[in-house]
Amino acid sequence: MKFQRIECFLMVARHKSFSRAAGDLFMAQSSVTGQIKKLEEEVGFQVMELGRDGVRLTPVGQRLREELKQIMEQYTSAVSLCQRIAREETSFLSVGYPSPPEWGNMSELIRLFRQENPEALLKLKLDKGRQLLEAFRTGALDLIFGDMGYLEQLSGVRIFPLFMAPFYVLVPSGHELDGKETVTAEDINCHRAFCLSPEIPDITIGLLSTRMKEAGVELERMIPVTHREDVVASVYAGMGLGIVPGTLGKDYYQTHVAVLDAPRSSFYLGCACRAGVENELRDRFIHLARNYWWMRQRTHHDRYS
Repeated sequence: MKFQRIECFLMVARHKSFSRAAGDLFMAQSSVTGQIKKLEEEVGFQVMELGRDGVRLTPVGQRLREELKQIMEQYTSAVSLCQRIAREETSFLSVGYPSPPEWGNMSELIRLFRQENPEALLKLKLDKGRQLLEAFRTGALDLIFGDMGYLEQLSGVRIFPLFMAPFYVLVPSGHELDGKETVTAEDINCHRAFCLSPEIPDITIGLLSTRMKEAGVELERMIPVTHREDVVASVYAGMGLGIVPGTLGKDYYQTHVAVLDAPRSSFYLGCACRAGVENELRDRFIHLARNYWWMRQRTHHDRYS
């Protein structure tokens, strides 16, 4: 669909008149009418009709106007952004993060970054680990955050460790493990259900599963669910234990939280960027992230130090 047809359609819809739309577009009225006719032929339905008060949209034409209006606004915004970047009036950074921005206080980090770099434009993509890896490989992301085990799958990158967080075990009220500060794999071995948070990367699940199996835990007890809230709801309902990365803090869950004490059962957050690619804005973000999380947790694992 040509932009000129979209412009004609939106202008006629705005003025409810072919003649006034033609005047604003500096076109002949017959040309505007012709564009609307071609538009209707292209979409396969009538978008406008003549009434006593002038031109009016059909019900499906009204929906089409809203959809095309958004497309034109996005187009205008994209052109404006690229023009600013071309004139070097602003810088652009695309960042991928595998969680809601509240995890690990990413939202606070972004606020600090924008405060220090008000001229910069930051695009944050929230998705699952594998989707972020694919977006990074295709060049859609300048910087990617994730579990260190995930990031190590990438080649030609620089990797920066940020912080280590334990996995939390959510324990239902009245459960025999209620009140324990730490829980081992052996502690959970005899329980009927095991709700596993889906935000844990597949590679980490593999490591955790291996340790659970070594401890004698039956892997079928690990039940993946769709959302973190489903993990919490399952625990509240007394269906079993829940495992989640300890990136939100114990107070978030409003139930007893123990730390999972098992080898290699911690969540290591890091970030990666392409090696050999200069990007001052990206480097500023990495520097801020490392300082921010270092000051908050002051911990790095020996493997990544």
